[in-house]
Amino acid sequence: MDGLFLEIGPWRMNKDQTLRMINGSWDEYANLLFVDQPIGTGFSFGESNSYPTTLTESTEQFLTFLDKFFEIFPEYAKDEIYIAGESFAGTYIPYISSAILKRNNERKTVEYQKVIRRIAIGNGWIDPIAQGLLTGDSKTRANKALKECMSHLKDDLRINDESCEEILNVVLDASVKTDESGNKTCVNQYDIRLTDSYPDCGMKWPYDLETITEYLRRTDVIGAIHADAQKIGWKECSGQVGTGFDKDISPPSVKLLPEILSKIPVLLFSGDQDLICNTNGTQDLIAGLEWNNGKGFQNSNPEKWYVNGSLTGTWQTERNLSFVIFHNASHMVPYDAALGTMDMIDRFMGLKIKFDNLIPSRVENEKVEDVTNSTAGSLNNEPSSKVNASEVNDESDEMWDRYYNAGTASLVIVIMAVIGLVVFLFRGKLFRRMRSVNQAMKAVVDSNENTEMQELVIETPLFGLDDDEVSTTSLTPYNDEQGNHETATNTPYKDVSDDDQGNHGIATNTPYKDESDDDDKTKYNGDDDDNSGHEIDHERNNTRLQAAVDTDEEH
Repeated sequence: MDGLFLEIGPWRMNKDQTLRMINGSWDEYANLLFVDQPIGTGFSFGESNSYPTTLTESTEQFLTFLDKFFEIFPEYAKDEIYIAGESFAGTYIPYISSAILKRNNERKTVEYQKVIRRIAIGNGWIDPIAQGLLTGDSKTRANKALKECMSHLKDDLRINDESCEEILNVVLDASVKTDESGNKTCVNQYDIRLTDSYPDCGMKWPYDLETITEYLRRTDVIGAIHADAQKIGWKECSGQVGTGFDKDISPPSVKLLPEILSKIPVLLFSGDQDLICNTNGTQDLIAGLEWNNGKGFQNSNPEKWYVNGSLTGTWQTERNLSFVIFHNASHMVPYDAALGTMDMIDRFMGLKIKFDNLIPSRVENEKVEDVTNSTAGSLNNEPSSKVNASEVNDESDEMWDRYYNAGTASLVIVIMAVIGLVVFLFRGKLFRRMRSVNQAMKAVVDSNENTEMQELVIETPLFGLDDDEVSTTSLTPYNDEQGNHETATNTPYKDVSDDDQGNHGIATNTPYKDESDDDDKTKYNGDDDDNSGHEIDHERNNTRLQAAVDTDEEH
């Protein structure tokens, strides 16, 4: 749910809990269905003994939800499925997509298969070795932690290993500075351009979540989205759910990628200002990955990518795998770069070929291949074949007619991190934004909740702190038209504790304008844009979101 207001949804939330429209929302060409998962997070609820303890269980529960959703809304049963997300979604997405592909193979009739087309992962946690280890020239403490971590991973490679926690702690501790008043600060592990009070180091970031949580606990919002069955109020993360995964011995999702890549295109994208799931780690992961008869990128180079006339990053594609780097973007890329991520998903879904009214953008030396292949992820699970631009143009009428047909659509499932899951219903027939809003709810204080970012990856519960150790200094993000943000010292972030597994969904990128005083702001290329200030009619309901919550209750 927080992804709706932070990243890919059509709105941003002001401090007074009013909403404004933004440019760059993924609902420009999609219907969005937000799902809180696993059970026990967000509005999702169940008996505590039903909480998943392994990735296999959480995957099965989500597939059950998906089946139930299609039973209730059969008009979407044959929608094409796209799955995208960030952070620990780098683990969730391969497990879910692999399960769907496997189940399709077992279900011989098309009637019972799900049409999964592509997956996209941003700053994802995929490979604990390539993404989590330091090199041999590290300091003594880091080297010791590295050896212990390597020893454990060599004996039993799994997503959860506490011996690896110390490595990131070394990096964060090295960034600690003490001011004249004796206050300690450290780098924000999700955006290295920012600092935070020590030992928080970004655990409570992004700080908009305080307002969003209060909004989603208002009784009028709960009523508007029909989430009344959940009695304790919206809760982004659950420590009980998180600790349930502590003993999970599931292998890292990198083990699943080669088989997935043999069936459907995969996009990995990365904000270059992230530390915890950083770009270097993703590059190392790709360099060591063997897929489709090759290891790493062999016959392609990163090409400069421009959006709205500005250099946004680089784009590289080969053998069904695309890798996109966003310049000046954090762990939550859509939070910083709304238009860029919108253009990215348009390209990945092949929309740039058909429509000339999308965001002006270009990739140098661009070649149309895997990412625009209309046969990718077909129900027979055949590998995607490469096509060129002329082939796409020749088949474009047939390729796009189904999107204008009321009986066909595409379902894009966007998983934020550990708990958030968003479903995009891509319908060429609609091509409009759903600008209605769900009225929000009365705050129900829960001292045990934490932010999604506090415990980012299941296998690295890095920063467990006692409640009295957590600072309440808060920053408020601000975005300009390119998505760069600034921070301001504002109201304290409440109700943050030592829970595990806090995570969020990938969300619309677009500017958040801070309405507070500017005295304490630290700016990062933040020019005001014209996307703020549009309040939403609170009497209108978002029927798709309502459907999501109704279905979530069924789950």
